[in-house]
Amino acid sequence: MFLIIKSSAPASTLIPQIRKTINQTSPDTAVGLLKEYDVIAKESVWQRRLWSFVLTVFALLALLLTAIGLYDVLSDMVAQRTRDLGIRLAIGAQRSDIFRLVMGGGMRLVGIGGVVGLIAAYLAARALQNILFDVSGADVLTDLAIVMLMSIVCVLACVMPAIRAMRTAPQVALKD
Repeated sequence: MFLIIKSSAPASTLIPQIRKTINQTSPDTAVGLLKEYDVIAKESVWQRRLWSFVLTVFALLALLLTAIGLYDVLSDMVAQRTRDLGIRLAIGAQRSDIFRLVMGGGMRLVGIGGVVGLIAAYLAARALQNILFDVSGADVLTDLAIVMLMSIVCVLACVMPAIRAMRTAPQVALKD
């Protein structure tokens, strides 16, 4: 049996009075745990909070790995195309053209990944909709927020290789 009491009195004074009253009126009744509602509420959600924290850490790690991976791919692309970029600069391409070329290549990868990711997320949500409680097939606001965050991270990952490509000296690139 559970007993819920609403009172404006502090729990530290109310709990001993409740225990005393129950013992006086029914000495054979065993009084178990007496807790404040806030404590019970916190104890009931600790697992959800832990899982939310763990999933947040994994999501941040995935975001970091995405940024590092894209940065590495673009850096490698710039390193492989150093000679090509040097020739473009030597025959009159502006440094801003080189910057746009590298950023465009990176953003193409981001765009393709974003579209594939949105489709995969939609299909996964539809598949899990019948299995999980209160999961909708499409949460457009969340999906757009994630795509925007990933796009910002990817733009930042693209900027450094693009700046390095833009600063390539044609003499050094054509030296081989």
